Amino acid sequence: MSHPKNSFFNYLESPIVFFGRLLIASSFLLGSYDKIVFFPDWLGYLDHQGLPYVNIFAIASIGVELIFSLALVIGFKVRFLSFVLAIFCLATTLFHHAFWTALVDLYNFQLVIFLKDISLSGGLLLLSVLGPKGWSIDHLLTRKK
Repeated sequence: MSHPKNSFFNYLESPIVFFGRLLIASSFLLGSYDKIVFFPDWLGYLDHQGLPYVNIFAIASIGVELIFSLALVIGFKVRFLSFVLAIFCLATTLFHHAFWTALVDLYNFQLVIFLKDISLSGGLLLLSVLGPKGWSIDHLLTRKK
């Protein structure tokens, strides 16, 4: 069911979507910050996971999380980047939070993180379809055409 043209939600669409983008990006921004500050630990974790080319993957993952999340906040290339981040999030979640292989002590922790990341991916997929709305660079660029 659609809302009438002048509904309450139409007036708040841009700020709500901006706030949603900010909340989604915050997970990646804080994650990249932790990976930078605790870089040796991040490398050790990836190495323990059996990942090849640990240094390359570590730097690439920080770059993706940092650059893509900042782009989401300012609303630049939101549809494409949110889709790519959703795929990235799903892939890393399947690799790092395989709760079905976790030891009994870590099962619940891994399950919660897995479900959180799957939900985050769902939000990113929705954003890739709905777009950034009014408060964004994308919106400013399309208005000037």
